[in-house]
Amino acid sequence: MDLAEYLRELKRLKDTYSDDIPGGILHSTIYVDGESVTPRYKVRKGWFQGLIPMVDEGERLGYLDGLSLELWRDLVRHIDETGFRERLTTKDDIDKANALLDSIIRHLETSNQNATDADSLQRLASDHPE
Repeated sequence: MDLAEYLRELKRLKDTYSDDIPGGILHSTIYVDGESVTPRYKVRKGWFQGLIPMVDEGERLGYLDGLSLELWRDLVRHIDETGFRERLTTKDDIDKANALLDSIIRHLETSNQNATDADSLQRLASDHPE
């Protein structure tokens, strides 16, 4: 997975799922006006099951900076130590995941912008030799 694809996927996880916590347990499919709809909430365990391997892949590819790695390890520790798999998802769980996503996205966008600026300067320098 290249950097652009990875960044798009992180933004999709961050921006296209709701942070709201509905009053009841959400099932994989709900029906609205007779239509089958998949609820898009971060509170669902399935959202975390998508997030975890995505961040793990980013770590493997070297896309995470020091702060993001720290937040990643903190989230994994939090999941392991709080009985996450056996309990309902909380606002704190979602906040930790959002902080991680924000950190990775900010790092990658900044790094990408710096690389773009450096590439532009390099092209400009080669177009105008002294």
